[in-house]
Amino acid sequence: MCLCNGTRLIIDELKINIVVVVIVTETNIGCKVYIPRLNLVPSYRMTPFAFQTHQFPLTVCFDIIVNKSHGQSLS
Repeated sequence: MCLCNGTRLIIDELKINIVVVVIVTETNIGCKVYIPRLNLVPSYRMTPFAFQTHQFPLTVCFDIIVNKSHGQSLS
């Protein structure tokens, strides 16, 4: 099972440290995938303090059906 650029997912469950998604494209349609929250620590060490962030490696997108978009203006 491969999650790469262009793979479309539907969020099934949102939890504190994990997102459960269902694949809706490719050959693995209907498979559940668990995406963990990542701890990111910057490699730039010139700051006088250390910090890290916790985030999910996801990008949000929106979809609209062509028939429903007639007459709409989107930026």
